[in-house]
Amino acid sequence: MMSNRGIALVSVIFIALMTFLAVGGLYLLLKRLFESSETVKIYSSVRDAAKGGVEHAILRIINGDVSPNYCCRPGEDCSTKGLEMQYRLASSGNVYITKIYICYVGQASGYGISGTAYLGTPGTAEAGAVYRIISEAYGDRNTYARVEAFYIK
Repeated sequence: MMSNRGIALVSVIFIALMTFLAVGGLYLLLKRLFESSETVKIYSSVRDAAKGGVEHAILRIINGDVSPNYCCRPGEDCSTKGLEMQYRLASSGNVYITKIYICYVGQASGYGISGTAYLGTPGTAEAGAVYRIISEAYGDRNTYARVEAFYIK
């Protein structure tokens, strides 16, 4: 009689532990799913947010949102052109801003530059268009990161 109670107790504890693990795993899975679909991205550092600003700018160029005569330099108010990206740091729940500046520089004078990826079709007007991208991310405790890049379409 005593051994049946012991087996029942161990079984209940085991089932409760498995249920707890399953519910915890489901919670983490849903939390990650909803975080990835948020409009405000979450980055682990201010530097990652600045890098994300450059990636956002490149997507805007690829999608045709930035025309060849477009230029927004540091110090200018580019917020009216939609070039500010909000983000959150994983360590805090506050929302911060990444300012993105894009400036069309000109046309590349040829192909064959090592370390460069060309996405434009040779012979078209968009081939070799060079853009300068500056991304400035501001975080908590006056942290700041700046990433500068050139993109050749």
